[in-house]
Amino acid sequence: EMVEKNNHVVGARLQTQWAWDISWGSPHLDTFWKRLGEMDKVVQVNVQSEFAWELECMVKKYPGTRVVIDHLGLERSKSIPGYLKLLDIGKYPNVYMKLSNFPSLSGQEPPYENLTSLINEILEHFTPKRVVWGSCLQQGGLGSEHYNRLINEVLYFLKSLSIDEQKQVLVEAPRKLF
Repeated sequence: EMVEKNNHVVGARLQTQWAWDISWGSPHLDTFWKRLGEMDKVVQVNVQSEFAWELECMVKKYPGTRVVIDHLGLERSKSIPGYLKLLDIGKYPNVYMKLSNFPSLSGQEPPYENLTSLINEILEHFTPKRVVWGSCLQQGGLGSEHYNRLINEVLYFLKSLSIDEQKQVLVEAPRKLF
């Protein structure tokens, strides 16, 4: 109801690693997912790879609902079967992957080089047209030293892309999505 009444709300976020008392097969989740698509809102999922198959079922069932998989899909290893399934979900045109939360996922200091091959896989499966960057900004603001550092961190991973492809990730895909 809050999403319907507020034109500034662009979507809703689901957390699969928290106890949210709704199963993937719930008619309430079906209604919620379908309604968000009808309102042209986004479902952002903070999904663990063990739920990749359930996520794909929802994506197939509601192809008009745009979906963002947050935080690189939360996995540090691309060898996990569920994570490979999350990458496979990149074949659906209504699904995007969000590049964010590098420090937590890497466990290293910038430039988080251990995430490079994973991010390249994401770019390959989702293409720059369906990859978006999120700052996870917790301090400072647009133009602050902290924000500028975050921009440089994501540009490190996008350096092999053309300027047009970088623009897709940083400007065009988010604009289209949100």
